[in-house]
Amino acid sequence: MSSSEYKIGFGQKIAALFKNFLGAVGLWVFPYPIFLFKRALAGRAGSDGELEFYCHPRFAITSHVIFIGWLVSIGFLLNPTVTATGEVVDSPSAAQVEQVEGGEAAKAKKTEATVTRKLIPEQLLAWPWLLAIAFTLIAMGRDWEIISSILVGGAIMLVFAGMVILEMTGDWSLFKPIYEITKKVPVSMEWGGPFVLSLFLGFLYVLMASYQRVDDVWRLPAHGNLLDHYRFERSDSSISKGGKTFRADWPCMLKKWFFFGYGNILILDAHSKRTLHCIRGVFFAHRHAEELKTRFATTDATLVEAELANEAAMDDDLAESEISEDQAL
Repeated sequence: MSSSEYKIGFGQKIAALFKNFLGAVGLWVFPYPIFLFKRALAGRAGSDGELEFYCHPRFAITSHVIFIGWLVSIGFLLNPTVTATGEVVDSPSAAQVEQVEGGEAAKAKKTEATVTRKLIPEQLLAWPWLLAIAFTLIAMGRDWEIISSILVGGAIMLVFAGMVILEMTGDWSLFKPIYEITKKVPVSMEWGGPFVLSLFLGFLYVLMASYQRVDDVWRLPAHGNLLDHYRFERSDSSISKGGKTFRADWPCMLKKWFFFGYGNILILDAHSKRTLHCIRGVFFAHRHAEELKTRFATTDATLVEAELANEAAMDDDLAESEISEDQAL
């Protein structure tokens, strides 16, 4: 490990944060490490060969709540009202039937009525947002290891398969009652709820991404044998090449499957038996681990040759100085 003495001032730190904030402002609406925003969250592999990636806290997995909240808000705002005119049948009551002379049954009356409704049912807009919140809380609440994920997922699939079989045999009608009960749950809302939550969480998301890009950065230069960790452009630790390998690790399978490979990178010894360091909270952890493994498999020959040349030059200078001292004596 090594440490650099280079420091930047407070004004430069604020300027770096502001620059990163402007570069990541699109995450306010689309908080995903893909397309235009891949560099802002997942890092970059430059054309010059430099590799850079960032670590993020668990707050980074609120992306689904933010994005779906924006979509639901737009859906509520743009959802048009449809007016339909049709006949409404009024069935007679029991009292009306008894009052009819001659024992004749009271006839149902048909009247025309105008009905207004939304083109997209409000429940259809509200449920995806509520499910996104529930799923995010489940993923943030604990780490779902592969065994627990398989057990819970397998149990859910078995129950669902059993319901489908019972429904197909005709002995039971399960899905329709569930649908009717769900339909009656009053989950309709206005556009303001998802809008305010996405606005607030999106702003915090941009701040988080901007801060992590200067405070928790890992860089591997194109020509070099050190993987450096930077905090505000100051290297506080370095990992040298030689006798190390890398492996992606996912403590939570939900974060791996549904949040762009969010996990850790383990730095192991050459025999993969001892963990030397753990880089936590990295998007596309497997991709970065494989890149580091490939880059660490070989040392930079240019730097090695330069170091050997410098050592040879120092030895020559030392030998010449010793000869000069001997001649002087």
